Amino acid sequence: MNNEIKNLYLLHNFKASRSEKETLINNESFDWDGAILAAKKTGLLNTLYDEARRMKSFVPENKLSLLKRGYLFTLSKNIKKSREIIKLCKAMNGADIDFVIIQGWPLIFSVYSDFGLRDCIDVDIYVPKKDTESCIRSLVASGYTSHAMKKASAKDQLRREHINFSKPGGVLVELTDDPFKLFAPIRNGARFLRESKTEEIDGVSVRIPSFEYLLLGLIVHLQREGLSHTAKIYDIAYLIYKSGDKMDWGKFLEIVSEERLEVPVYYSLIIAKKLFSPPVPESALERLEPDERKKRLFLRLCRNNMVLLDKENKTKGRNPSEDRSFYLYAWLTRNSLIEKIKYPILKLLNPFGNILKFAPNDKKSRLSVILHYIKVLFTDRVVRYISLLRRL
Repeated sequence: MNNEIKNLYLLHNFKASRSEKETLINNESFDWDGAILAAKKTGLLNTLYDEARRMKSFVPENKLSLLKRGYLFTLSKNIKKSREIIKLCKAMNGADIDFVIIQGWPLIFSVYSDFGLRDCIDVDIYVPKKDTESCIRSLVASGYTSHAMKKASAKDQLRREHINFSKPGGVLVELTDDPFKLFAPIRNGARFLRESKTEEIDGVSVRIPSFEYLLLGLIVHLQREGLSHTAKIYDIAYLIYKSGDKMDWGKFLEIVSEERLEVPVYYSLIIAKKLFSPPVPESALERLEPDERKKRLFLRLCRNNMVLLDKENKTKGRNPSEDRSFYLYAWLTRNSLIEKIKYPILKLLNPFGNILKFAPNDKKSRLSVILHYIKVLFTDRVVRYISLLRRL
């Protein structure tokens, strides 16, 4: 780890005092250009600005101005997107649809409380199966169209288990019936909905996950994408820090156990604590710590995800974010024997119905969609899971 990255992590460390941070940046050897470059690479540019503006008397004016430009750009984008999201929520509330906004936007709405600190490309919406059709109709009525007919998006849909919608001047919407988007269904969707909370934003009710489910969702998202995403680790640390006593760790551990995700949660919290020192209770880590057999299985399957735990671990030129082994781990550990056989088959077949639902009526176009689906199925999904199974 080079000095620029170390300095960046120290500036974001929740245990570091203000005087320690001021001493760091007041040192003549502190390299602002290196820190800004490191922040760009790790996705922490806007949060670096947040730290810098608190100590602006110690920050060169031109560097603070450079950081501010990036912050204002993100702020303007997110304000525009948030207005569109609020319109969508208002329409879905009017149609009496059960939905929960998941992943990034709940952080912006209820944790960061500053639209400029975190960039969000899209909005992820969890809708239970019973309300999926109603939600699609609501999106279409709002001017949104599905990406399912576009070849690249169809492939993306098959990989990520969601349906994409967009419209000119709108926001990219990812609709899903599984808040974790894993190759194993959420085990208690009713509880997830029941424990979600409502935030009033510009007079509109927006449902977001409880802090406990939000934390678990962020951890699963991090593991799916790979631990090279430092900004996602910071999201986890920031949520733990800001939620304080509102985070019910007993309930969180109960949910983690129910969803059978103890091992990835344990390692994610260890890494977040190592990099940014959020107040994770030691008792929680002790209860989560897996036995040696479970550790070996996880570290063997998800070794690329664990690259930050072991600096000697080489990824052999592959980007850890491209490694999909966490899906295999979830499938092996979260499903019963029957589900291990049944669920992959259902997941393979389900997107086929989604694609045909939005296909044109003429036979030639529908045949084209079917052939493309078969090609994607056998060249992407099946080959990927066979290659992952070889690791066992």
